Amino acid sequence: MKAKNDLLIQNVKESKTINEHNRAIHCLLQLENGDYASCSDDRRINIYSNKDFKLKQKIKEHEHSVTYIFKMENNQILSSSEDETIKIIKLTDNNTKYTLIDKLTDNHDFINQSIEISNGNIISLSSKRTLKFYQLNNNKKYECFKVIDKSGVNFLFELPNKTLISASYLEKNIKFWNIENYSVTQMMNNISIIKSMELMCMLTDNLLGIAAEKFYVIDIENKKLIKKIQINNGNIQCVIKLNNNTLLFGIEGEFSLHGNNYHFNQYKLNEKGDNLELISIKEKVHNTGINYMIQGKNGEIISCSEQRIKVWK
Repeated sequence: MKAKNDLLIQNVKESKTINEHNRAIHCLLQLENGDYASCSDDRRINIYSNKDFKLKQKIKEHEHSVTYIFKMENNQILSSSEDETIKIIKLTDNNTKYTLIDKLTDNHDFINQSIEISNGNIISLSSKRTLKFYQLNNNKKYECFKVIDKSGVNFLFELPNKTLISASYLEKNIKFWNIENYSVTQMMNNISIIKSMELMCMLTDNLLGIAAEKFYVIDIENKKLIKKIQINNGNIQCVIKLNNNTLLFGIEGEFSLHGNNYHFNQYKLNEKGDNLELISIKEKVHNTGINYMIQGKNGEIISCSEQRIKVWK
């Protein structure tokens, strides 16, 4: 298994382990200046230096688990929580301090995910699968202008063509939404997606990859399934596209007396973006699952498990 001029995941080494959270970590992101952020069941958002991954600050604005963080413009973080609030936090002083910009409190359930979309609106998704839509008012505060109950949605993702796509592991479908009026324009059924907040990635300008019981390749322009690809050696936990045109999968391997073998599978995309070739495997990267992964601007891979973040170079 070899990829010319490409990073092979089997060759990376664990360069640092970060133990700054004391409960499960849900999400990672890289900030505008290259620093990193993480959120956790311990109610905190942590900020780390991009140079040595040392902790810069701990942000505790939520009363319960922080389930998701999303990078906004102007060095702001949109955070979702089980305390039924969404908060907008602006980082200042080289990310060593912060200011709470806005607090969205008109929710009555755990918030699983909130994202800002290209028209500037915010969409939130609750554990009861209620969608709420927010826009800025004249006082430059966000207010809710639309609610969709029992949407069936478990995950939201905005496509490059300014179309919103949602996924449901309960209803086993994905839906395409018009962001002008937030109506469903098309639905694809019988897709058993994984329970992850990192299950979609763009393969090409027009092809989307979705992690399910297999890896689905979707033509987003024509809104149709192109191919189902079997991913080997276990169950998919998450997937990202690396900057060398390969895909990195977090995989739950078979259970043994020593526990589960959580590993990385790396696949190379063909030119069309509709087929994958397994090129590299790195085994035993985490002991308790792979919750989330990102690739930094300098090529490093950052992954998180229950309470631990690992940096791979």
